[in-house]
Amino acid sequence: MLQEFRIKYMMLTKIKSLSNTWHFYAILVALIGLSLISLWYTIVLIIYLIYLYRIKFINKEIIILSLYIIISLLFLSLYNVVSDKKEIAGVVISITKHDDYCSIVVLKGLRKVRVISGVNIIPQIGDRIKLEGSFKKLGFDSFSMYLKGNGIFSSFSASKLEVEGKSIFSFKGKIIEFYQSHLDEKAFTYFKSLILGINDFDIEYKEAINSIGISYLFCISGFHISMIALIFDKLLKKIFPLSYKRDYVVIILLFSYVILTNFSYGVLRAVLMYTLTKLNLYKRLGMSKLDICSFSFIIIVILNPMSLYSMSLRLSYIMVLMIILSEDLLKNKEGLTKSYLMALIAFLVTIPLVITINHEINLITLIISPIFLALFSFLILPITYIMIILPVLSPFMSSVYTLFEDIVYFFNSIELLKISIRNLRAYEIILYYFIYYLVLKYFENHGVSYFKLMVMLLVILLMDGFDYIIIYDQVIMLDVGQGDSILLKKSHNEGNILIDSYNNLDNLKSLGVKKIDTLIITHSDNDHYETANDIILRYDVKTVITSYYDTKANDDISKLKVEHIKALGGDSYSTLGISFDFLGPINMSSTINNISLVFMMNVNKTKILFTGDMEKEEEKDLITNGKLSFDILKVPHHGSSTSLSDEFYQNLNFKEAIISVGYDNKFGHPKEETINKLKPHKCYRTDLDGQIYIKIYKSSYKIKVNLDYNLLQMINKVL
Repeated sequence: MLQEFRIKYMMLTKIKSLSNTWHFYAILVALIGLSLISLWYTIVLIIYLIYLYRIKFINKEIIILSLYIIISLLFLSLYNVVSDKKEIAGVVISITKHDDYCSIVVLKGLRKVRVISGVNIIPQIGDRIKLEGSFKKLGFDSFSMYLKGNGIFSSFSASKLEVEGKSIFSFKGKIIEFYQSHLDEKAFTYFKSLILGINDFDIEYKEAINSIGISYLFCISGFHISMIALIFDKLLKKIFPLSYKRDYVVIILLFSYVILTNFSYGVLRAVLMYTLTKLNLYKRLGMSKLDICSFSFIIIVILNPMSLYSMSLRLSYIMVLMIILSEDLLKNKEGLTKSYLMALIAFLVTIPLVITINHEINLITLIISPIFLALFSFLILPITYIMIILPVLSPFMSSVYTLFEDIVYFFNSIELLKISIRNLRAYEIILYYFIYYLVLKYFENHGVSYFKLMVMLLVILLMDGFDYIIIYDQVIMLDVGQGDSILLKKSHNEGNILIDSYNNLDNLKSLGVKKIDTLIITHSDNDHYETANDIILRYDVKTVITSYYDTKANDDISKLKVEHIKALGGDSYSTLGISFDFLGPINMSSTINNISLVFMMNVNKTKILFTGDMEKEEEKDLITNGKLSFDILKVPHHGSSTSLSDEFYQNLNFKEAIISVGYDNKFGHPKEETINKLKPHKCYRTDLDGQIYIKIYKSSYKIKVNLDYNLLQMINKVL
């Protein structure tokens, strides 16, 4: 007994010795993970390790070990393992229904798997299912990274699905089924969002709440968990009179709630922090709020290292961290002053993330954020909790929700205070938070002023101007899914040329594009043409080039006030010091793909062949006696088997290839025979590599994929 007490005392002493230092470990964990994205974070990590050594927080051995881990992970990135199992079994935890397929998230042990299945048999949440089919490798495009950030590391295409029984998760399905039948549609949508963490709002409303900067209100967070914990505490008071026993039961119920929300990061963070706060109180660990926040962060990142790439996790922790760091600034403030100061802090600390989501900042957030916070805290959330007990009131609640939405749409309609900004680079984000911290410390010592706001906005605006000092041209194959859109950005922000236009509006905003000089439409298939009209109107396009034989595109463009060029094989065009030599189409065809514009683009000394969706019919027209020599091939028709015939391929002499293709697309692009044909060349694909950047210098070029995703491939092996 005495020995057991000594062991417990020693453990408690060790934990106490770590108090007020957990944030050092949290920063170290974050930087190790982020160093896989960018060299800038690796440099900051090395500087941070040196700093920890200088303050005697760590010794040389730990620095050497940390550097060894970093280098080992870089080498591990060369490997990637995909399971060859043909069947899996697991529990359904979420279902998204589409017209011709279902996207199902299955919990297999502690891992989540995304399953694509037909609509013949649609399981329910909580069902135990058995599947036959095949695994597919998750790539490093934006959608795959979204899945990984949310704990989904593999995808499975199911050819057969069997329901074998029910699981404990069926309870969630029963809850959803009950409230769906007792609430009207709008009330049910708010119930799912604010209680279960399922965001099923329509796209227009999502964009509106993102634009005015109040999306954080719809994420289940510390405020929501505190209210739920308070409700549980009141309900259990008579059963468990002793507060510490009651707290243990509340914690168990809260972790059950974490499961109910599919381990939502916002909920998990809040519950972990609540649990650690109670543990700190009863065990007298001496942990500060910063320690508790940092320790909960470490737990989540250990459970899923890819959680660092989850926008909800980043937003949640940055908000909490900055509020903790700003406590000295807020401690003597009350009422409206404190509310507006908190709104200002929330606005400033989330700017880099808001830009990533919206590609713009909305200054109206500063004015309306405290108003919406009050509406949400004292109206929307309370009536939602009341509705759980009294679903019969849902028609009245829906009228309140409708009024709230009208207010959201009204403020979103004010365009004057919206500032479009491209995505920030890694070093810019580091610089931003460094300056924010310095300014915060300054005003803690010298008082609060709106000068802080002006300084931060000035920094952001200067960051947006950094494009003017980029000295190389860029050709960027945008990650738009199953379609084509390729942007050429001239050095010093001199101008922009867009080749094809599909699902690209957000990408262009994220790159800071404000004007497009020339738009080239290879052909009018939807996956190359969908957003062309929007692009022309929004970006003040001067010149549009289309295929001479493309009747649809020519008719559409003729109605617009732009210079319109109808190109054929043999034509040429030059702008911004870049030349375009058109090789096709030469002949008319009944197939839209075979009247695609085919052209050689010459940028400095780099040549790129653009091929649209041309198939073997048009390829025959382009075959010449001598080989066509160039640097980079834009593979035709997303790597389809109908293109890049042996005869045409043998007529080409090139170094590297790029393919625009959607992850796990229904066409099975790129086809295996095309991939095999391209094996002698370095081949980049948007479904595996994300956005593809070709940096073109005076006499050379370099291809780089988005965020160095290839460095992250070791995650598939490790996890």
